[in-house]
Amino acid sequence: VKPALITTVHGMASTKMAASSVRRLLAHCGQPTVAVVQGAERGLDGSKGGSIADQEWGADYRKQFERFMHSAAFPREDE
Repeated sequence: VKPALITTVHGMASTKMAASSVRRLLAHCGQPTVAVVQGAERGLDGSKGGSIADQEWGADYRKQFERFMHSAAFPREDE
């Protein structure tokens, strides 16, 4: 099944990092044409909502994930 659209949400990675990571992974899997949309960092009511990343260990996980994605051998978005 090939998705037509993927939307990222606030969570373990920022929506910007998540969208970039998903695009890179899709390109690596030979699916660079799947649309990926960066979701909102806040809910429709303006609240940021709860996230595991709001916890101390979650924030550390987010930093580790960002470091991993920067160093991974997946295609960069500009490639």
